[in-house]
Amino acid sequence: MSSARPSSTGKQGDQKKTTFRRLMFKLHSWLGLKLCVLMAFVSLTGALATLAQEIDWLLNPEMRVTAPDSVERLSWGEQLDAALTAGVAGEVATVIQRHDPWFATEIQVITPWAERVRLWVDPYTGNYIGATSWFNVQRFLRQTHRHLMMPVQIGVPIVSSLGVVLLLAIATGLVVYKKFWRGWGKLPRWNLSSRVWLGDLHRLLGLWTLWFILIIALPSVWYLVESLG
Repeated sequence: MSSARPSSTGKQGDQKKTTFRRLMFKLHSWLGLKLCVLMAFVSLTGALATLAQEIDWLLNPEMRVTAPDSVERLSWGEQLDAALTAGVAGEVATVIQRHDPWFATEIQVITPWAERVRLWVDPYTGNYIGATSWFNVQRFLRQTHRHLMMPVQIGVPIVSSLGVVLLLAIATGLVVYKKFWRGWGKLPRWNLSSRVWLGDLHRLLGLWTLWFILIIALPSVWYLVESLG
């Protein structure tokens, strides 16, 4: 009786799988190493942008008011009149009243020389507080995060294309990580070398943050498609 020999077709199939995984590993590593700085910068500015109004509130005393306990806010017309009688000439573009009671009412005015200015009015007393520049922390973080201070038609596609990068990183990572569904509860092997436990930690965090990465990646791809028409 002759012993069974592994077929050449099976060997070729395994070799192709190994080659494919190596290619995916190289792509996954390249995406992570080459684009991590830009990705981290966009993520950081986006995270800070969620707190931009509060940062501006701390930096600009014109935005701060003290809300009385039993006094209602004045009407929109009364607040607008207070701003228009302050001596700042221009065309009213936007009026913003935030829900938080410690924020003054913001009235954006475009001056005759095409400069946008923010006027601040106390919504409880109708007193004009002052004016601040259009460009503030909020605008800086928003424009940096959204299009890297570049022209919109160039910057938005660059930033939003990082969504494609994230999707590729997810796909290649799952291909490289064999039987990844077993790794949800697999703790890092702290007793081994730093290279081993760092790799384990990377895989564990990657699996548990998949949902969050998808929340970032999918809208980014939509913005990319939208920006390209």
